[in-house]
Amino acid sequence: MVTRQTFLDFGPVDHHHLVHGRHGNNVAVCTRDPHNAKDARWTERVYSHDDSEAVLLALASNTDHDLYFSQNGIGGKRRTIPFIHSLATVWLDLDIYNIPGLADIDAEGLLERVLSELPWLPIPTFICNSGRGVYFEWALDKPLHRDGLPRWQAVIDALIDQHKPLAQTRPAGMPPGFSALSAAQTPRAAMS
Repeated sequence: MVTRQTFLDFGPVDHHHLVHGRHGNNVAVCTRDPHNAKDARWTERVYSHDDSEAVLLALASNTDHDLYFSQNGIGGKRRTIPFIHSLATVWLDLDIYNIPGLADIDAEGLLERVLSELPWLPIPTFICNSGRGVYFEWALDKPLHRDGLPRWQAVIDALIDQHKPLAQTRPAGMPPGFSALSAAQTPRAAMS
């Protein structure tokens, strides 16, 4: 019997290693303090590959902040598409917090539902509760160079299109909650 899924209990540094362990490019690390309404600023900085892991380790000890990091390697000092250098993951953010019938489902339950409706879909390398839903992440065996961005975007667009049926129960006028529209986005780090 082939095991199709392994559940890992790891934190932000392990998540970083899973995503960025196959390249040496810069990584953006972002934080937000959700408990301070007056100062709930989003802070972001691009670090060297090695420094980003140390920063994540230091920030992970502060449980009062939401922690995010780029899922793709950055070749410069800004987290924007022109500076994306290596594509390390394909991921899909499923913001289901406001979709009736899905809002109370956990990550494993959503994965089970998705796989029952889309049995051809490869099992994600990683699934994570995002705070407003779940994201699925597929770590690539070998990062793609930035020249692969059009292919990467085509995969993301196809994933979004395939997951739209899950949003059919949302109230009229409510936008679908599925996104991963940019290789420069930063989903939540594991266990933050």
